[in-house]
Amino acid sequence: MKISELITGCEFDWTLGNLETEIKGISYNSKEVKEGYLFVAIKGFKSDGHNFIKEAIKSGAKAIAIENEDILKNIDKENLFIIKAKDNRKLLSKLASNFYNHPSLKLNVIGITGTNGKTTTSFLIYHILKELGKKCGLIGTINYIIGEEVIPSIATTPESLEFQNILNRMVKSSIEYVSAEISSHSLKLHRVDDIHFRVGIFTNLTEDHFDFHNDFNDYFESKSILFKLLKKSKKEDKFGVINIDDEWGRKLYSKFSNDLKILTYGIDNEDADFKAEDINFSLKGISFNIRMKKGERFFIESNLLGKFNIYNIMAGFITLYFLGFDSEFIINSIKSFRAPSGRMEIIERDGVNFIIDYAHTEDALRNVLESIKSVCSGRVITIFGCGGDRDRKKRPLMGRVASKLSDIVIVTSDNPRSENPDKIIDEIEKGIEIGRENYYRIIDRKEAIRKGIEIAREGDFVLIAGKGHEDYQIIGNRKLKFSDKEVLIELLNNLKG
Repeated sequence: MKISELITGCEFDWTLGNLETEIKGISYNSKEVKEGYLFVAIKGFKSDGHNFIKEAIKSGAKAIAIENEDILKNIDKENLFIIKAKDNRKLLSKLASNFYNHPSLKLNVIGITGTNGKTTTSFLIYHILKELGKKCGLIGTINYIIGEEVIPSIATTPESLEFQNILNRMVKSSIEYVSAEISSHSLKLHRVDDIHFRVGIFTNLTEDHFDFHNDFNDYFESKSILFKLLKKSKKEDKFGVINIDDEWGRKLYSKFSNDLKILTYGIDNEDADFKAEDINFSLKGISFNIRMKKGERFFIESNLLGKFNIYNIMAGFITLYFLGFDSEFIINSIKSFRAPSGRMEIIERDGVNFIIDYAHTEDALRNVLESIKSVCSGRVITIFGCGGDRDRKKRPLMGRVASKLSDIVIVTSDNPRSENPDKIIDEIEKGIEIGRENYYRIIDRKEAIRKGIEIAREGDFVLIAGKGHEDYQIIGNRKLKFSDKEVLIELLNNLKG
């Protein structure tokens, strides 16, 4: 593709060089640059792409995109095309969309944002669409799915270049619908600026990522970007789906309801377009009615557990219903849906229910524990930790909610990263409100799980929270193999043996 086509619609200060230059690819990683590439220098949180421009040129880059023009003093500019922009993340998004010929215009992209519920909701929508016989792709925390190909996830929402590439591959695979988790990081960092969404879903907003966001307002404004993008999307029959039991959902509705078709849902809010009623919880799952404002009712049965999954199911049902699919078929598909890996995943052994869940925020942990307590006849034992180099404010909050809703708490390591695990636990302990006889501090996560098994008795629930589907543990700069599920099964089998 010629540079002149590639930069169409891009925001930049100036360019230098031949607009007829042919570009064979784009990269923001100098190690991936090949002959004829355009290298986009991104200022990251740990390194600056401007420091690798010479390496990119040596590898064959014919064009570079920069923010800092001082770098040009030591660069041979002959036969090199240069773009100077104020924000190369925004530039990369537009370049990627142009390079892959705007694939989102050929797809029905369903974007799901919110602190909790994104993964289950995205998998539920994907499952229903597959059951309906539709070709569907998925982009999210656990993996990316393109037709029959399953790719391990590198981020909940990949960088704009990878995102557009994945969508392009989906178009080539004749996929019609894409169920995508959209993180606040991706929205704030312009990864999805040039995606034309068909549906935008908001699940909730609770404390998380305050190592990245300044405060709740900054977090909310970042999430709101999805609906700004939905507003400017060129897709016809587009709409938003918002949980208005959530106070930030109500703010979001007020902000966009005059400009977009918005469908609301809730359990407690009488103003919701779709309201859950006649709710029943059991160990086998949940059942409830969805009542529309106009009076129509839909009876839902699911093997998912917990009140929070009612919200996830409602978001999925409303989305598919308003995309024009048959309600009875959607309901039957919900009935057959199984939770994604590491989302309230139950392993039963000798009358003890072990639950593996990704809950790593105060609200998510509360939701899971409340769901367990609603069906538990014995004690609740909670094993959890908090990640290092991440939001520190939530540590005592998670300690408090774990101790209030559990009979026994075992605090351990999550992914400590560069932090001292002892100090992370010290901060969690500030919120612990439970007697020392019911509280254990065990840094080694495998040993913490072993302790949970040893003290559990028939009728108890043991929650192993925080890592869910993850099959690794990051300690220092090492990424070690570690799966809560695999470790649990190994210990249970050894104990039985």
